[in-house]
Amino acid sequence: MMIIEVLIFILLGLIIGVLAGITPGIHPNMVALVVPLLISTGLEPYKAVAFLVALGISNVFVDFIPSLLFGSPDSESGMATLPGHRMLMKGQGHHAVRLAVIGGFFSIMLCIAVLPLMMLSIPPLYALARPYTHFMLAAIVALIVLSERKPKKIFWSAVCFALAGSIGLLSNAFPLDSSLILFPMLAGFFGVPSMLLHSTSSAIPEQDFESKKVERKSAGKSVVLGSIGGIFAGLLPGVGIGSLAALATIDRNDRSFLMSLGAIAASNALVSFLALWLIGNPRSGIAVALEQLVSIDFGLFLLIVAVALVSASAASVITLFLSRKSLRFLSRVSYSAFSRLILLLVVFLAAAFTGPLGLLMMFACAALGIFAGAVKVRRGILMAVLILPTILFFAGF
Repeated sequence: MMIIEVLIFILLGLIIGVLAGITPGIHPNMVALVVPLLISTGLEPYKAVAFLVALGISNVFVDFIPSLLFGSPDSESGMATLPGHRMLMKGQGHHAVRLAVIGGFFSIMLCIAVLPLMMLSIPPLYALARPYTHFMLAAIVALIVLSERKPKKIFWSAVCFALAGSIGLLSNAFPLDSSLILFPMLAGFFGVPSMLLHSTSSAIPEQDFESKKVERKSAGKSVVLGSIGGIFAGLLPGVGIGSLAALATIDRNDRSFLMSLGAIAASNALVSFLALWLIGNPRSGIAVALEQLVSIDFGLFLLIVAVALVSASAASVITLFLSRKSLRFLSRVSYSAFSRLILLLVVFLAAAFTGPLGLLMMFACAALGIFAGAVKVRRGILMAVLILPTILFFAGF
């Protein structure tokens, strides 16, 4: 009977995760807003785990569709918009989604395979590294900036880091929930510039739905490095998965980037739940919601792993199915009009959840996002909006 109940709540989580993932601007962290309602229902621990883990994992996969095809990312997949747009305009939109799904699915499999190693190594390594968090974050920033290689681009990357970091520091003074203010900021940095770019495209080219060969060696390296990056992203506060994807990309092309990003996003989502038991610290908004509902013991830890495996398998199939349907829909409508509609929806959601201050923040971030694109630096550096305040916090300022 318990297995049937778990499956029912996995199904419910999948449904909500898919709906949240396919709808531009909706993030699963918003489930935290209904935690009081879930608590009032007296939801049993194993049901809460099944529901929230399935919701979180499935959302990661399905969110590749609005991020890659619609140009409307959430906070985890913002940097995917431009590579996704480039492949979409080459008639390879479905292949872009497929690459991200491949990276995500095999990353979940790899994390589960090395789970005993993670259980033995992560707690002591986390305790050892925690006092030096600000140094590690600073090192990651330095790598991202220096990876631009050319002196002029290194200079502009550093400028973008300083400006985005300043926005992050100023946002702390805003009378808004920290999880809500992320939406207009990151939509401004990554989503709005991409949607403005989309709005000039009257139609998308004919799409190729044939499964293209994925080079195994490159895919394997992308999954392994992406999974390692996702574990770091899950344990290091403030690090964006897009920034790590840029560093973990093997072949410096859109295909490797998307596989790396998919791997990082999925492993990061899994580790955010596993961290509840491994280090006693939730690493995402939805993991915080789970912590408020249950106390994770070893049995529920294993249930998290099992639910993640089932959810990733189901979400992979659902995402590829919805990708085909979405692309066929986009081919029948004006792509520019659809992009403007999505842009209006994102602006409306920002206004509804964060008010005039959130809109002001979105427009400021959009201006900086457009500027970063104009000087041709990696937009991942704009994750300074989270990284710089985190560095200063752990440095004691």
